[in-house]
Amino acid sequence: MFKGLAAQAKPLVRTLRAAPLSTKPAMRIAFFSDRDYDTKSMKAMAEQENLHHELHFFPHRLSLGTAPMAKDFDIAVDFVSGTVDDPVLKKLKEVGVRSVLLRSVGFDTVDLDSVA
Repeated sequence: MFKGLAAQAKPLVRTLRAAPLSTKPAMRIAFFSDRDYDTKSMKAMAEQENLHHELHFFPHRLSLGTAPMAKDFDIAVDFVSGTVDDPVLKKLKEVGVRSVLLRSVGFDTVDLDSVA
């Protein structure tokens, strides 16, 4: 079961491999709307792909109220249930997040005018 989920994460792996690292040895990545099976599959994928980033998993969906949980993380990863509107993006930037990645088929939860 987890092998299939990890295979679906390949675009995330490509993104993480291509992302330039700063002077930090690894990026800190916050996953929102996490479930146990997500944690297991993402950790398995990171190990399989030899990625040494710090992965943190939050069960809460991304919103204005939960965005501060990503303080000092390099990347916030949202699932389909989160909100990526202007206030959330501003808060994420304020707390130090440099990139937002999506784990979804679409991007209808993203305020495209705010990310332009």
